[in-house]
Amino acid sequence: MSIKDDANIFAEAVKKCPEVIQLQEANKILMANEASRKLLDEFRIVQVDAYNEKMQSGDVSQATKEKFTRFTKLMIEHPEFGNYLMAEQKFGPVWEEVMNIINGAVGIGSTSK
Repeated sequence: MSIKDDANIFAEAVKKCPEVIQLQEANKILMANEASRKLLDEFRIVQVDAYNEKMQSGDVSQATKEKFTRFTKLMIEHPEFGNYLMAEQKFGPVWEEVMNIINGAVGIGSTSK
């Protein structure tokens, strides 16, 4: 069996993963709601800003923290947006562990368990 065959088997397993299914369903609902899609776009900008601030100064500015607080409130007002972020948050650790396994097999990055 080739690595490509194994990758196809892995892809099928990914499709069955509960966190992936939940994320796909939440994404479908989110994409059907224009206001929630726009909120996600705005949220991504704030995420990048927070990351850049943290990398440059070691901390996130109060203004950026306040923007995140605003998004917390918007998650309640726009459940499609909130449900998507929650599904993404549940999927994140699964993806991180998969990447650690792959990086370990390739011999790069961390292989923490």
